Amino acid sequence: MNVYPAQVEEILYNHPYVADACVIGVPDKEQMERVKAFVVLKPHVSEDVAKEKELIAHCKKTLIKWSCPRDIEFRKELPTTLVGKVAFKILQDQEIENLRKKGEYTGVI
Repeated sequence: MNVYPAQVEEILYNHPYVADACVIGVPDKEQMERVKAFVVLKPHVSEDVAKEKELIAHCKKTLIKWSCPRDIEFRKELPTTLVGKVAFKILQDQEIENLRKKGEYTGVI
């Protein structure tokens, strides 16, 4: 199934807690790739597991199952390119490196 990150990001931006968001595909042994969102919360909002669950539930109200993020990682800021766009490739590379460290990614899924 095709997942369009911009569509998922739009739903996240519609939530009152979200200041910034980026959605990527993360390698997954069971389904090839899974959806992961990186979210910057607004200043008055604290990070916790309940917020992650709330944002996932918010996505499930509108998006089909395959498009909903299974994980949300909160960040203080998202990396950007020289022209100010979110550098999703940096996030993908960081996520793959994290999976390698855990032994969950060998380069072939």
